[in-house]
Amino acid sequence: PVFPILLVGTPGASPLPGCGACSLGVGTAGLQLFTVSSLAVTVPTSPSLLQFQLAFQGMSGLQSGGCPAAFLGFAFALSDTLTITVR
Repeated sequence: PVFPILLVGTPGASPLPGCGACSLGVGTAGLQLFTVSSLAVTVPTSPSLLQFQLAFQGMSGLQSGGCPAAFLGFAFALSDTLTITVR
């Protein structure tokens, strides 16, 4: 995979336009993108995040067999979405 990106935000599954079965599992409001070399995620310990739900999804660019290039200008693939509740 090329361009490993981690999408982080609130849960909110929606199909991507023109991508067939590809679905974004992170809501677009407040969506954050991070280039990463690992799937390890450190969630800050803050009382304001208690009971807050976060969704994480991976994206690999130039990944054949994933979502078509028409959406972003290059082929990509999305991982399953991991949703957590901060406790």
